[in-house]
Amino acid sequence: MGKTIFADTSLQDAVSELSSKKGVIIGLLIGKCSSQKDTVVHLVPTPSEQSGDSSHGNPSSVDSYSEQWIAEHARQVACTLPGGIGITGVFYSCQPGESSQGATRARQALFATFKLLTKRHLMIVDQGRETLDWCALHICQATKKTVCKTFNVLDHKCTARPADLKFQSNVQQWAVVQSSLRLDIGVHLGSAVADCSQYSKQLLARLHPVSQMIEDASALVDSQLRRGSDPLEGQLAKKKGGKKGGGGSGRSDGGVHTVELLTGKNDISVKPSSVERSSVKAHILITGVMSSKAFVDPKATVNDAVQAIKEDLLRSVHARFDLLTDDLRQNAKADEDSEEGRTAPPALIVTPRRVYARLPNSPIIVSDYAFAEEEAGEVAERLSELLDIKVNPEDLDLEAESLPDPSLLQPVTQSMHDINDPAESGKSAKSVQYMGVAAVVGAAGAVLAAAMSYLALSHD
Repeated sequence: MGKTIFADTSLQDAVSELSSKKGVIIGLLIGKCSSQKDTVVHLVPTPSEQSGDSSHGNPSSVDSYSEQWIAEHARQVACTLPGGIGITGVFYSCQPGESSQGATRARQALFATFKLLTKRHLMIVDQGRETLDWCALHICQATKKTVCKTFNVLDHKCTARPADLKFQSNVQQWAVVQSSLRLDIGVHLGSAVADCSQYSKQLLARLHPVSQMIEDASALVDSQLRRGSDPLEGQLAKKKGGKKGGGGSGRSDGGVHTVELLTGKNDISVKPSSVERSSVKAHILITGVMSSKAFVDPKATVNDAVQAIKEDLLRSVHARFDLLTDDLRQNAKADEDSEEGRTAPPALIVTPRRVYARLPNSPIIVSDYAFAEEEAGEVAERLSELLDIKVNPEDLDLEAESLPDPSLLQPVTQSMHDINDPAESGKSAKSVQYMGVAAVVGAAGAVLAAAMSYLALSHD
């Protein structure tokens, strides 16, 4: 018996519009995947790999979308999604003559996307799980009919299984889970490093232990240490679980729950394990508190809620590191003709704050990240383009994270007597700078120093 994929009736118009267009359109299914049922909350078309000018319409061949291109688009989309919500499949809309190639490309894209998202820690898969069925949805432009098939992305040798797509009103209820996490990550950059592009490698080396600590952390749910198998909406949770409803359109009929990760401290701290006795070019400090949101079924377990929050934090950390390393690479590229530019890091890197918006006709929250100099309209435009939704500047939640006091953004010169040879300490003091990054969470008044990028599609 095949799986049933449920979608809200509001998505019928989107499917109908896709079937009425000409050319090949491939995109992503966004929603919640579970063993009981799949829920689709949004469809996101993937831009054509070869169409620099969209005025010529959609491409006529599936070859305009490679599986790596679709997976990269999925990675960027996943970074905007809250925990508990993710990529659940791929759709392709085409004429009958392209359907066979479309089916092949969709299957390839499913496995490429799953591989990339797990490699980049953008989704969490339960250990020991043997099946994870993702959907390939075919929308025929000639007959206007849809055909669903599922593939177990944990098994490359799997065969397609039939599935049904059903549209229902108010198809899903949601419980909201929220959290915050403090980061305290220090990275020393040695003078032996050639240029800014290699500084990014030093940062990425710090990313794995941060991810591991998040994945391994224990958690309090609603200020209690609860068994993972307990229902999230248990009687005790209902008494202490806070207000009902999530506001806005759509249904959020579960409670609002808080998860606090326990990592031995109240924060995630990663210090350089050892420092060579050589000149230090710079010290990057990423410190502060990240806000986090996730959405789960009210019937979910405590473990489901904790996993969803961890998933959101992992996405946020990785996306922020991507922006920081990309910024360093861009600095190196811009100054490639300058010897000083190739060897000196920027004096200061100010990272952006997290900005939330709501999916249309849904309580689900998505997010982007805004630099200090960016206007709300720029953020709204980015989200609109990436997720194919209409976002107005006034729809953005700009209060979750705010920028720090300007005094926190001043570069600091340090003496490194404990690291460098004493004879070199005077010279080192001139070259070592604190590359401060900060923003504060308005509700908690804490410092935030992480970053996220909206990156253009690339083959990198």
